[in-house]
Amino acid sequence: MASYPALAQAVSQLCERPPWCVTGVSGLVYDDAGLWFELGKPKNWVTRDDGVIEIGLGAIGGSLEPGESLWDCWRREMREEIGDVPEPTAAQQTLIVYEERIIYPTRTNDPLPSPVLLTVSANRHRRATLAGCETLAIVTFWGHARRRPQRGDLFGLLHLPYVALPSTLMQPQLTVGQLLEIPALVLELGGQLPEPAIIKPMWTVRSLQLALQQGALSFQPPAR
Repeated sequence: MASYPALAQAVSQLCERPPWCVTGVSGLVYDDAGLWFELGKPKNWVTRDDGVIEIGLGAIGGSLEPGESLWDCWRREMREEIGDVPEPTAAQQTLIVYEERIIYPTRTNDPLPSPVLLTVSANRHRRATLAGCETLAIVTFWGHARRRPQRGDLFGLLHLPYVALPSTLMQPQLTVGQLLEIPALVLELGGQLPEPAIIKPMWTVRSLQLALQQGALSFQPPAR
C-alpha cells in the first residue's frame, strides 16, 4: 500500500487488531451492460446443517503472491480468471468496509487509480500462511472490460445487467432458481450447480452490498 499512503493510514487508525496486511486484489469488472462476478469453486462451498450448500458470489481476483505488487497481482489474476486485463478506472473515493460494520470514505490524490473498496477484517482463515497478520485487507478496483471476459480457471463466471443489480445485490442470498430467473443473465459454468443451494455475497461483494444498502455507492460504475 506504499502507493496509497492516505488509505494505509486510514486503515491503521481503524484497525483494532494490528498488524494488518493486504492479502489480495479484486476487481468490480464492468462493461456497458453490467457487472461481472465469479461463483466460488466447489472446494470453498459450505454445507449447512440443513443440507443447503452455500456458494459464494465474489469479485474477480485473488491472493497476492510473495513479493508481488498490487498491479502485478491484478494483471496475473485477471489473465488467469477471465483471459484479459481490464482497464482500471479510478474511483472518486475509496470506501473502507471494516468488519462489515463501518464504511469509511477516503479521498486520495495519488497518481495511480484509486481503489473503490478496501475490505478489512480479522485474519480468521489464513492463520497458517499469514500468521504475522492479525488483520487482512482486500483492495478492489473498478475495471473496464475491453472485451468479453472468458471463464478461465473460475468455476463460474456471472454477468448481471445493471437493471438487475438492485434486486439481486440488496438481498442477503438467492436460491439457484432465483438466480437463473434473472433476465439477460449470462452464466458460464465449469460444472453443475448443486441443489439445494444458495448464492451468497462474500468478501468484496459483501462489502459492495453494504455500500449499496447504505447509499454510499452507486449501482453504476464511474465514467471513464
